[in-house]
Amino acid sequence: MDNNHRELYYDAGKSTWFWVCDVNDDIHLRIRFQLDHEVNGEELALAWKKTMKVYPILDRIPDRIDGHLQFFETDDEPAVVESEMPASPGTELTRGRSISVSYHKDSITLLAYHAVMDGTGMTAVAKTLLYHYCTIHFGEQYPADGFMLTEDREPETYFQQYMSYPLGKFDAVPAYTFPENTEFFSDARMVPEAPGKIVVGCLRVPADAFMKLCKANHSNPSAMLGILLGRAEYHLNPDDQRDAMLHMTIDFRPALGVKESIAQCSSAVMIHASRDEILSDDISSAAVNMRTQLNSQRTSEYVRSYISLLRTYDMVTTACSGVISYMGKIELGEIQKHVLGMSMVNNACNILNMVQFGDDFLLFCQFGLAAEDYMKAITAELEKLGVHAETAAEAKLVIPERKD
Repeated sequence: MDNNHRELYYDAGKSTWFWVCDVNDDIHLRIRFQLDHEVNGEELALAWKKTMKVYPILDRIPDRIDGHLQFFETDDEPAVVESEMPASPGTELTRGRSISVSYHKDSITLLAYHAVMDGTGMTAVAKTLLYHYCTIHFGEQYPADGFMLTEDREPETYFQQYMSYPLGKFDAVPAYTFPENTEFFSDARMVPEAPGKIVVGCLRVPADAFMKLCKANHSNPSAMLGILLGRAEYHLNPDDQRDAMLHMTIDFRPALGVKESIAQCSSAVMIHASRDEILSDDISSAAVNMRTQLNSQRTSEYVRSYISLLRTYDMVTTACSGVISYMGKIELGEIQKHVLGMSMVNNACNILNMVQFGDDFLLFCQFGLAAEDYMKAITAELEKLGVHAETAAEAKLVIPERKD
């Protein structure tokens, strides 16, 4: 029992500073799926209970005490909320859970505390929920390959945070640094108009055409996104001569050997490119440069060294030209035919999220007041490179969360 007479279920160890944002921000990590039918609330509630049997920690109440992320037992039944405004996690409405499930018409929306899980973890949970829901709704047992369905596991098997996971022995390597006295570009218009006023739009790009572009320029998807965002920034701000400093999110799971973890297990590393490099007619040079910088910061030794540094110091970057987050493909197997679309939001600004859904890449452009301008600029850059992009969703304010 703690000082509030709560029974401790699990102490996950030191956690990230995201907790402060989670308990104060009006917008949380969000993923929404559109189905081919109107959602049945009773069936969704059953599917959510089965999902929490797979991830029992989600059925507990989170708190952060002395820097540790802890989960406490509760007798309250979990809630699935019918509402166009998705239910905010950690509230009375969601029985205090760190993740919420809402539905409205043909859509299911999950919201989560970022200190508890990242986008990769949230996607894994959403996949399990969708699998159970489709199985219940359609009365069909779909192939389970690619879905986590094992129940009643111990938290240690699926909840490892990079801030507390044992790093083991490793040879420390120097931290990545930029050229001395480099000035970096940033666009002040990329911020929200006001706290909680997140603007996001979505572009749709054929996955095969985008990957062909990457291959032709010796790039990977993250580096290509960096080039596209950098070129859009410079064309929208033609007088700015400063270099670009991009944050690129990397998944620490492969390096740490915790591929099934749903916890916060990713972070951003820094990538540098000059204005001339990004705007060159030959983008392969910039692509190789960015890819090389990124890959050097993905090695097991570097990841462990970097995490050790994060645990030791409070590190704040002085500028950021934009954040790139490439999450790969969401594999839904045979239930894909029942899931018509998806969208993603988080509480950040100046971020470009990309995920493959079906045969397309979806680029979620979260650039504050400048979101529409950047969508148009990125579309124009893709067209110049021979890749067609279309607007899947206009830039607009995301639906606020319901807290009552």
